[in-house]
Amino acid sequence: MLADNDTQSATEREEIDPVFKDVLIFYFGHFNILPQTQVEVSRLPRTIDALVIIEQSDYFLKIRLETPFGYFRVYNQVEFKGKNDRLTIFGYHLILGRAHLYLGEKKISASEMTITSLPIISFDQTFLS
Repeated sequence: MLADNDTQSATEREEIDPVFKDVLIFYFGHFNILPQTQVEVSRLPRTIDALVIIEQSDYFLKIRLETPFGYFRVYNQVEFKGKNDRLTIFGYHLILGRAHLYLGEKKISASEMTITSLPIISFDQTFLS
């Protein structure tokens, strides 16, 4: 049933969007500003470095006690940042954008998701022991 609503919503948007775009073009045209329509945000697929999904609630206590990820919720986006890939404000916005895309596509509440950015300075095999 949800798919039918999504299809109906998409059909309605196809009919209504041009009208609202014309209204924007009309109003902003008075200021010699031409709104851009159908702006492509990205051509490249945006990927999350790692996604940890904890579906079984009995794992939460173990994770809280035995890992540094005691704050994890059900869906947990983990992004790795290295020496040559530092976190910038623009990078932060891209990470947050990927999270929002994931939430929207999977129809997940933001309260069920965390985002973690891990600085990877060096990797030592003892980390895995």
